[in-house]
Amino acid sequence: MPSASSSQNDARARLGKRLRALRNQAGLSNAELSVRCGWSIAKTSRIEHGKQAASPADILVWCTATARPEQADDLLTMAQAAEDLYQLYRTARGLTELQRKTLASYDGMRHFRAYCIEIIPGFLQTRAYVTALFTIVGRFRDWPDATSEASIAGRMVRQRLLHDPHRRFLFLLDEGLLWRQIGGPEVMLGQLDALEEASRLPQVTLGIMSFARPFDGAASPHESFYLFDSTRVVQETISAEIVITDPAEIRLYERAFAAYARQAVYGDKARELIARARTGLTGERA
Repeated sequence: MPSASSSQNDARARLGKRLRALRNQAGLSNAELSVRCGWSIAKTSRIEHGKQAASPADILVWCTATARPEQADDLLTMAQAAEDLYQLYRTARGLTELQRKTLASYDGMRHFRAYCIEIIPGFLQTRAYVTALFTIVGRFRDWPDATSEASIAGRMVRQRLLHDPHRRFLFLLDEGLLWRQIGGPEVMLGQLDALEEASRLPQVTLGIMSFARPFDGAASPHESFYLFDSTRVVQETISAEIVITDPAEIRLYERAFAAYARQAVYGDKARELIARARTGLTGERA
């Protein structure tokens, strides 16, 4: 799958190609367009080749220079989508603000799909798991509000959406998540109980990708990602949140998700894996 930087670069390149087409259709050379726009030839070249982001003002000037003002709205949408791909976490002041922004992102969402290989997804986390996880994240990011009541409550409040009859959730978890101890055995035992309870909710489908099942090669394992309906994909890296809205890329993620879903076990078989992990943790404590 495309990386954060390659996805953004590809989006900028597609925008640059559209802008170059407008210049060619207007019969303008690179130099002539640059003069009309009031900037350097180098800037025109960088924008056309996706090496520099085109600002909204740049696009409006370009469309005026090529006598194609009717193209502005579509090109502005493309430009915004390209820049939305990569949103740096450093723009947020801490976990409290991030939780508020994340909750707002679920407005209007009806079908949520999550493929997770690093941590239990937020919708399914217990309060103890959240506290342990936020302690780790806060220490790493130097966010003093990480374990504040506002941050933890902001994470927990989203779970009410699991009971909304108008929404559907499909979670695919790597079996390793059942064994990876975030917060220690006591925390994980409570988290495993919560996963089993969630697997019985009518709006929730919980699949676990078992160690014992051979991978069929339909899609190689990749980083975690989240599908919002069929309109947006979100990935989280150490430094940023990647938001993908290009329909062709979304279809690729949906194809990968379907392949992963075929590898998972559900219902009683998934709960058997949860029980096995619970027994393993209990044994470690004995």
